[in-house]
Amino acid sequence: MENQIVEYQDEAAMPQKTNEMYLDVALFEHAQRVAKMLASSTMIPEHFRGNVGNCMIALNFATRANLDPFMVLQSMYVVHGKPGLEGKLAIALLNKSKMFSPLQYRFDGEGDNRSCTAYATRNSNGEVCEQTVTWKMVVAEGWNKGGSSKWNTIPELMFQYRSASFFIKVHAPEILLGMQTKEELDDINQNPRPQVSSGSLGDKLRNVTPKEKPVEQNKPNPLHETPAWKEWVSTRDDFPDITKTWPDPVDEKQCIEAIRAVGRAVDSQNVA
Repeated sequence: MENQIVEYQDEAAMPQKTNEMYLDVALFEHAQRVAKMLASSTMIPEHFRGNVGNCMIALNFATRANLDPFMVLQSMYVVHGKPGLEGKLAIALLNKSKMFSPLQYRFDGEGDNRSCTAYATRNSNGEVCEQTVTWKMVVAEGWNKGGSSKWNTIPELMFQYRSASFFIKVHAPEILLGMQTKEELDDINQNPRPQVSSGSLGDKLRNVTPKEKPVEQNKPNPLHETPAWKEWVSTRDDFPDITKTWPDPVDEKQCIEAIRAVGRAVDSQNVA
């Protein structure tokens, strides 16, 4: 059979560029197929290989950030259960955005008085923005602790990555969409926060609560009394084959979106 060009007569059947991967049934199923293909590849990092769930999360970020999924997979790491992007990718995303002039760095001081400032000019108004990281900050936060800390072997590069990360979080937070860099996650895990021990202030504060005060349990969810929730429950029960793997919505907006997604799925089945 000769190859034919597929023409979409219905706009709803066309692939849509959206961030609602987890709420749109068709988009979710397509992303799942892509994730399975990527997970079977030997050209992706080990923490994605054979892990469809990790690949799905990386695909979601790539979609939201309008990036090539393969590039994201090569530059995303999982550090103690949290995904993080390489600092060089974060810097590349900032430079690519054209919001600022290319990011530059200025080193000042020596020894314990060392510092690194990341700076750039905002293209919209010519404002020079900057963010500084000092060695005293590194020591105070414990980033250089541990035998595997790169602050002890390549401090100049770590200064650049850290100051760039601070710059992005302060002046262009939309670049990372709430993500942390791999270097930040590594630093956090070099110096984990201590657990509250017995006899500590945490225990004393807990003892302030009167023992006779009952603890509320199984408090009714106000969402379950809304018409949107009741309609979602009815729709979910009517189409269990479609909704059996879906998580329940957490607010009225998600209820409405889930109901619409079921409708689209039913329509597509009828067309088929």
